[in-house]
This record gives sequence, C-alpha cells and structure tokens, in this order.
Amino acid sequence: MKTTIVWITILLTLLINWTVVGQPLDMHTNAAVDNKVEGSPTLTPGEILMNKFISFVGNDAELTKQFLSDHPRFEMTIVEDGVEIEKTTALLESAKRGHVNVVKVLLSHGADVSMTDAAGRSAIHFAAICTKQHLYRHGICPEELHYKGEEDDSHFKTMEVLLEHIDFTSSHKLIDKGDADGRTAIMYAIMQGHNDVIDPLLEHGADLSRIDNDGWHTVLYCALYNRFQLLNKFLSHDEYHLNHELVNTPGNMGYSPLVIAAEQGWENTVRVLLSYDANPTFLCRDKKYPYEHAEGKGHPKIAKLLKEKFDEYNERKEEL
Repeated sequence: MKTTIVWITILLTLLINWTVVGQPLDMHTNAAVDNKVEGSPTLTPGEILMNKFISFVGNDAELTKQFLSDHPRFEMTIVEDGVEIEKTTALLESAKRGHVNVVKVLLSHGADVSMTDAAGRSAIHFAAICTKQHLYRHGICPEELHYKGEEDDSHFKTMEVLLEHIDFTSSHKLIDKGDADGRTAIMYAIMQGHNDVIDPLLEHGADLSRIDNDGWHTVLYCALYNRFQLLNKFLSHDEYHLNHELVNTPGNMGYSPLVIAAEQGWENTVRVLLSYDANPTFLCRDKKYPYEHAEGKGHPKIAKLLKEKFDEYNERKEEL
C-alpha cells in the first residue's frame, strides 16, 4: 500500500511539473529540460524551404519546375521571410552555384534579377565572383552543389543567361550596380581572375572607370592581383572607354597603381603601367616614391627599373 502511494505521489508530481513548465523534467535535478541544443540556430520557414530547394533541384531544370509547381509562392516566401541572415533568394543561390539551368527556369517564372543580398550583391555579382575553385575554397564541394556530372564551370554560362535577361528587360544599369562597398561585377571578376565572364560584361557595356567606396578602380585591382594582360587589354582598346587618368589615380589610402604593383613585386604589371605613362615620381602619403616602396618590400629588380624611370623623368623635366 505504501509503495502504491509513493508511486502515485511521484506521478502526480511529474504531471504537475509538466503542466506548469510545459517541458519534460530532468529526473536527476527535477528541472525542465530544454530540447534546443545550446548555440544552435533556429531556422526560419524560409531558410528551411531554401535548403530544401537547393538539395532537391541541384542544377536540374525539370526538378526546378516540379519544385515551383509544388511551392507556387516559393520565391515570394523566401523574399517575404527575408532569410534574415543573408537576405538571399533562390536566384542568388543558383547564380552563386553556377546552376545555369535553374537560373533559366527561375527567370522564366518571374524571379527578380535586381534583388540583392544583405551585402548588396546581385545575381550578376555572384556570377562574376564565383567559380568552382572559389566555392571549393569556401568549403562547398561539387557533391553538395549537385553539379550532377558537369565537367566545366558553368558560371560563364550563368552570366550569359543573366545578361541576356537584362537585355530583354532593358535593365542595363544592373551591370554596373555597386554592392554595399560600391564594387561592381567586373571589379569582382578581375579580383577573382574570372576572365571568362569579363568579355560578356564588356560586350554589354560594363563601365571600367567606376570607383568604389574605398577609391579603388579596375586599374588598382589589376595592379594588386597582377592582371597585367587584362590591364593591357583594357588600356589598349578605346572601345572599352577606360579613363586613362586612372593609371595615376590613387585609392583613398593614397597609393597609386604603380606603387601597389611595385610593393607586390609584379614586374609585368609594373612594365604595363609604365608603358601607359604611370608616373614613377608619384609621391605617396608616406612621402615615399614607387622605387622606394619596391626596395622596402625586397624587390630589387623592380626598384632598379623604377629608379631608372624616376631619374629619366626628372631629367626630361629639367630639360623642359
């Protein structure tokens, strides 16, 4: 009888605690158990749906159509939900992954090519930024991306599809739209060495003379990343309308393209810049000349070349 009373008491205690707390108890501490793993993020409905979309459709047009049929308000749900952390959309995620077949279907179903993520990057930006190598470096492997046997990087094809859509909708200003840092798609393509997407951007009138929020421009980016072949191409073709004054235009930190290339040790880039009248006597904010920057960074060959050009420049100046 006593045993029965004890068990009834225990059951009543558990029932009362469950009713009050609304959660199961830890039998050792009699405290409510939190079912949530500490530190784990809570996914919004939009994020759950986005993850389902990415894992289900891969780069398959028919699966994309099936998914959109099953979820007719999918893209709007994502936009309304905000997928708050990244403020992303299906089109942005597909462009990022180079899923050209999905991009085509999404655009045909009214996806908004002007939408941007939290950093102000559009689908055009992602097609310029991302390559398979870029995605590898950021821990996304082809199996996770569901390339389904594709051998070639499809970001080039994705860019072409996006640009064709921009032509069709007369949204050409999107090509040169800067992100939150003022960087355009062609700036990112230069940084990433994504040469395949540069030609179609140029063919669609991408502006090479834009300057971002840090005062950086295409000539500075070419100098930093040793894109000497691109730099020569941009400067030697008048149809690209690159402002040649940018050859000697420093960024907000006061370093000219020649100084940037000299510090990095990029001899070919230095020579290209000099061939287009880069000023070897440019005095930086730190009161040093380009050859001194090359010396300071341990590039004696470049320092010697720049010192010779420095002396020649000053001799010509004296003659005049």
